[in-house]
Amino acid sequence: MGLGGEQPGSGPAARRRGTSEPCSVSDHAALARQERAAALRALAAQFAHHVRNRLAATRAVCDNLRLELTDPDHQHRLQLGLNEIDRLLDSVSATVHSVRLGIEDSQPVDVLGDFDDVVRIAVAGREAALPVQLSGPSDLRCLLPRAALRAALYSLLEQLLDDAATEAIHIDVAHAEGTLSIRCAAEGRACRDPDAESTGAPEHAIGHSQLGLLVSERFACDMGGQITRAYHDGDCVYTLALPCQTAAPD
Repeated sequence: MGLGGEQPGSGPAARRRGTSEPCSVSDHAALARQERAAALRALAAQFAHHVRNRLAATRAVCDNLRLELTDPDHQHRLQLGLNEIDRLLDSVSATVHSVRLGIEDSQPVDVLGDFDDVVRIAVAGREAALPVQLSGPSDLRCLLPRAALRAALYSLLEQLLDDAATEAIHIDVAHAEGTLSIRCAAEGRACRDPDAESTGAPEHAIGHSQLGLLVSERFACDMGGQITRAYHDGDCVYTLALPCQTAAPD
C-alpha cells in the first residue's frame, strides 16, 4: 500500500503505521461522519432494546393485576394504562426495525487494503500516534458492507488509540470456515480479566461496555457475528468474528 515495509515474521503481509503518512482532511471527516452516524444508530437501537424489554415486563405485571381486579372502574383505568404501554411498545419496535436498515448491501472488499486506509486515517493528526501493525493475507477479499465495516474498525481503533494505557496496536486478519476474524490487540494495558467477555449482544451494551464500542458491537450483531474481549499477558484483545464469504480476486 506504500505506507510502510513488511515486518519480518509478522505473517503474509504486515505493515506498520506512523505519523508521516499523508491523510486528507476530507478522508478523515468522511470516515468520522460515518462513525458518528453509525454510533447514533447503534445507541438508538441499544436504548430501544432496553426500553422495549422493560415495557414488556411492566405490561405483563399490569395485565396479571388487571385479571385479579374485580372493580370495573379499576379494570378500566388499568386497561387505559395498558393501551398506552402498547402504543409505546409499537413505537419502540418500529425504531428498532428502522435502525437495522442502516447497513448497506455487501460487496467485494479488499480487506487488508481497506483496513490499511482506515488505520492511516485513524492515526493521522494525532500528536503522538501509536505504532499500529496490520497483518493478514494481502489477497483476501470478502463480501461485506464496506462502509459499515470501515466505520466499525474506525470506532474500535479510536477506542484503543484514546486509551492512555495503550502503547501499540496489532491487527491480525484471517478468514477460515466462512468467518472473517479481526483480532485487535492493544499492548500495554494491565490484565484485569483473564476470561473472554462477549460484548456483541446489544441488549447489554449500555452500561456494560464503553460507548466507543457501540458501532463495532452493533455491526457484529447485524452481521450475525460477535465481538469478544480478552486479556492476555497484559494486552487487551478484541476479536471481531464476522460470517462472510470470500470474493474472487480482481
